[in-house]
Amino acid sequence: MVGKYGIKKIKFLLFYIFIFSFIHSDFKPKKIESLAKFNKYYFLENGDLVCRLGNGYFSDFFKKYASKDKIYSHIGIIVLEKNIPYVIHSEASEFTGVGGIKKESIDVFLEGIQTYSFFKMNISQVEKNQIISKSNYYLNKHTKFDLNFDTNDDSEMYCTEFVAKCINQGIGKNIIQPTLKINDKYLFGLDDIYNNNIISIKNNY
Repeated sequence: MVGKYGIKKIKFLLFYIFIFSFIHSDFKPKKIESLAKFNKYYFLENGDLVCRLGNGYFSDFFKKYASKDKIYSHIGIIVLEKNIPYVIHSEASEFTGVGGIKKESIDVFLEGIQTYSFFKMNISQVEKNQIISKSNYYLNKHTKFDLNFDTNDDSEMYCTEFVAKCINQGIGKNIIQPTLKINDKYLFGLDDIYNNNIISIKNNY
């Protein structure tokens, strides 16, 4: 037989198990779910690049005119924060043309996107950190999207110009040059960036 003391002990044990289960079922799964959401991008590193093929006017423009390969339409720089990948890139609204440099999670950047690739820069981590520092510099300045596509002006930047200049300024050399000529202007094409000899494909997904 179980005495009064034994019954109280069993009740206390059951109550403790209930509270323990409640706490862990209420909070831990949320944390695990949050980490699992980005787990498929575990291979990404600070300073990696991501290219995508989007839809709309600007996507169509960069696919047709700003890329010899005609595979992608947009590019951004990968930045990790607490092991969660974000993308810093310059983008304008398809409807208003208004936009600029912004940072968003990789899931938002690739939402609804079918064609995309990741690239790595074969340079030192110090140089990668300097590139990320430059990207944050232009982000914090609220740099606007350059609708005039003027490569010689850093006060506004179109998408490929932003990435190319962050790389050049971070490394300290103009290793990426604009080779795409449109209306007597030389623009940075997407393939001017990812076909450079310091950059290689990194598709692990």
